[in-house]
Amino acid sequence: MRKIMMILAYLSFAGPQAVLASDQLELDPNQMKRMGISTAKPAVVTSVWSRSLPARITIPNDQMRVLTPMMPGLVNVLHVAEGDPITKGQLLAEISSPAFLEAQQKYLDALSQQVLMKKNHDRNAELVNEGIISEKQFQTSLSAVQDSEANLSRSKQALFFAGLVEKDIQRLGQTRIMQKVMMLRAPFEGIVLQQTATTGEHVDESSSLYHLGQLDPLWLEIHVPFGLISSVQIGNKILVKGIDIESRVTTIGRMIHEEDQGILVRGIVNIGAEKLIPGQFIEVMIEQTKPDGMLIRVPAGAIIREGEEAILFVQNARGFALKRVRLVTEEGNTLILEADLSPDDRIAVTGIVTLKGMLEGLGSEE
Repeated sequence: MRKIMMILAYLSFAGPQAVLASDQLELDPNQMKRMGISTAKPAVVTSVWSRSLPARITIPNDQMRVLTPMMPGLVNVLHVAEGDPITKGQLLAEISSPAFLEAQQKYLDALSQQVLMKKNHDRNAELVNEGIISEKQFQTSLSAVQDSEANLSRSKQALFFAGLVEKDIQRLGQTRIMQKVMMLRAPFEGIVLQQTATTGEHVDESSSLYHLGQLDPLWLEIHVPFGLISSVQIGNKILVKGIDIESRVTTIGRMIHEEDQGILVRGIVNIGAEKLIPGQFIEVMIEQTKPDGMLIRVPAGAIIREGEEAILFVQNARGFALKRVRLVTEEGNTLILEADLSPDDRIAVTGIVTLKGMLEGLGSEE
């Protein structure tokens, strides 16, 4: 009964010329004017912001290190703790290690052996030129020099492995005074993320003392719903809500995560990273683009909603054609739609209730 009354009211107002055809409302300009229907060209947009999405702040993989003793020993001193800033080369820990003392002694022995083999070979070079020794004896001494140099190189690498630098090793060779403790230093300027050992603890090559990190730049890791991923491109902007920070998409994952059926999208924060903390959860919006389609902005009241789809009233010579479009996102009092329209098309922006009444009323058989 309600629809019948609507139809009668409409016919008395619009006149007998208004007719509903398939996906078409027949209206002339006079009827549109009497019914308060106005039209406008929709604003074409090239990109829009997505709805709010959860994101987590992480440290890029190449900016993290795990500080471990490369030889077993006892932790004597820990000079820093979680949260402390560090500078490159700063002393972080001291470890008493018999293995470290043994490595230094092996280096000194290898150095002495190399010097001795070199002197013998130099003497043999003179003797072979004078014909006093055979070529075979000369080659044997040459091989001994090469072996001693290889042994010296191996023992030197073991000291590098233990944390010594070139000047430390040169000083050891010149003075033959061994360092009593193994000193572990910071590999870069950054911060102590976590302390994982205590003073007095026995540690070995599999033990960690600290987790270290550099906090600039940082990563934003976002799990984006599969339905949005088609409009996300490398280079699109990322806006951090509540913080004046912008980022850009650097990576789009190729695997759906089982927990939330989302796809990992990663951005990098090069400016403003000091405002963020690793492990922090934030909300972001991602710029969505549609290079192969058309995005338009229309008033929220200009459509009839049908779930994620909507209907627009597109003006033509006969009145209005019904156009199905996809709702992309909401922006306050406006909507962003994906629609197959030309830039010159006009859509109804007022009188939508009347048009909807025509659609519902005249479309029934009551």
